[in-house]
Amino acid sequence: MPAGNPHVTYPILLLPRMQQKGRQMIQVSSGGRRLIAGVATLSGTGRLDGHNEDSFAIVGDDELLLVAVADGMGGHFDGAVASRIAMSVLRCEVRRLAKQSQSPRTAEQMCRWVNQDLNPAIRQYMADEAQMDPRVSKMGTTLVFMLIWGETYWTFNLGDSRLYAMYEGEFGRLGDDHTLIEDPDYGMDPDTVRQQRKTHVVTRWVSATDKHRPDLYWGDLKDLGRVLLCSDGVHGSLDDEELENLLYSSNDPDEVANCIVMAAKDAGSSDDATAVVVIPLS
Repeated sequence: MPAGNPHVTYPILLLPRMQQKGRQMIQVSSGGRRLIAGVATLSGTGRLDGHNEDSFAIVGDDELLLVAVADGMGGHFDGAVASRIAMSVLRCEVRRLAKQSQSPRTAEQMCRWVNQDLNPAIRQYMADEAQMDPRVSKMGTTLVFMLIWGETYWTFNLGDSRLYAMYEGEFGRLGDDHTLIEDPDYGMDPDTVRQQRKTHVVTRWVSATDKHRPDLYWGDLKDLGRVLLCSDGVHGSLDDEELENLLYSSNDPDEVANCIVMAAKDAGSSDDATAVVVIPLS
């Protein structure tokens, strides 16, 4: 049970390993904008019922939308548990946050919530799980999420799962990967990293013991177009131009997410592939 939240438990949601999972439409109070979100996920083997270390979350109410993707690390069993713990705690903490009378709305308040509530809760839950089951003692996970609240969006990133968006008319990533080739904290020569075949080595992640610094961004919802969150099983096989074209291939987010995941598999991805898509309807 996480420290600081003695009355909160976080059930690990063993999500069905299906190719598509649900659909939500949500009204966000930003000039009456409506947002609809959809998701698709597929195991690295290409089987709908295969082992999958990716997890995702879609949570919403009248003025709040959370979308998230996590890609587990530390081996098949460890990774699957880690990503599901992160999703379960994130869901519960966001719902709890939404019920508070003084919900954070400023950048300073949101950073305080991430650093003092969310991250410690995930780490503590992982530590408790590792004590009960030594098999998951080395588990960790990437985590990327977008929280849309009223007229503002907030993004969080640790690892190499990505968030793409159409922002002020231009499509691209919001933030960099936390890998040897992109993380500014490491400063390694890109050519050396490529020669050593370490381009995908992750430098920051979520775990029970490591307190890595996440990247946090925020902006006005009115400047935001379509959004894609995905694991490296997607962006490792498809370039930005391909992702942009697929993101605008349909007005149905489930269909778009499914097309993205299947395109990644067709392009040769052998990793678990997950895509969460958000489409503004107005």
